[in-house]
Amino acid sequence: MENRTNKLIKFSEDEKYFILKQAIFKANNYYLTVKITPDGKEFTNEFAVLQEKERDGKLYFSRVNDPKTLGILLKYLDDRDDSER
Repeated sequence: MENRTNKLIKFSEDEKYFILKQAIFKANNYYLTVKITPDGKEFTNEFAVLQEKERDGKLYFSRVNDPKTLGILLKYLDDRDDSER
């Protein structure tokens, strides 16, 4: 698994995401991301958890929408200690 933290995922010129954190859960790669502006200079307020999938040697990403899976992943990706929560 390649470390993709602090890298960009670009879907189009107007849709780019910066990877904040990365995790493996049930043999799948997941990324906590924040959308960036089209010029790439600022973060937006839009966050997403993306799942990486590989098919025919190509990488694909899909947004995680299942509340149960999101809850588990976000808890795992939250590295704050209890005093900060």
